[in-house]
Amino acid sequence: MLIPAGDECFSITGDLTIAETNLTHVEGLRHLISIGGDLRIRFNSALTSLAGLENLSNIDGGLRIRFNDHLPSLRGLNNLTGIHGDLHISFNDELASIEALSGLTGIGEDLDIFDCDALASLKGLERLSSVGGFLQIGDNRQLMNVEALGALTRIGGSLRIVQNQSLKSLDAFDRLTQVGGFTIENNPMLATQSAQALADRLRAGGFAGEVIIDGNQT
Repeated sequence: MLIPAGDECFSITGDLTIAETNLTHVEGLRHLISIGGDLRIRFNSALTSLAGLENLSNIDGGLRIRFNDHLPSLRGLNNLTGIHGDLHISFNDELASIEALSGLTGIGEDLDIFDCDALASLKGLERLSSVGGFLQIGDNRQLMNVEALGALTRIGGSLRIVQNQSLKSLDAFDRLTQVGGFTIENNPMLATQSAQALADRLRAGGFAGEVIIDGNQT
């Protein structure tokens, strides 16, 4: 359902799905300010820009951006401050920047950044302090560090860092005090001792869950 919000702006009370289109942009949504459900952007092979979403500030559900082969950045989501559900960014082959997410301070449920081969950093997540569900960063071939997650203090579910072929450091997690699980595996450039040091610090702070550290650089 569409709800007018004045001056041509409008909200959507349910989900919005943009899928399997030939769209190159989403300019037609330039007056959208909020979504009551999920925003799903997936399988859009011609999409090269999210221009048109500049007025979107809140998503009560989740944001899922998946299988958009030629999307280079998330520019257009610069005013987004709240995601109350999941944030899934995966299988976007040319996605090189998520800087547009710099307004986010918390994610209500899971954060999953997976199989984005052009993504070299997580710049844009510097203000993120909490993730309500799990945090998974996996199979991002060019990702060298997670420095942008330096403000993160709490992960309600498991922390999973897996199969990032270029990742060399976990130093950004210095402020992290709470996790629900811990898996760091198959990151060939990441020193095992770095993963173990983080696990030991979390255990010293009271974490008593399962720790999996395997297949990293020895």
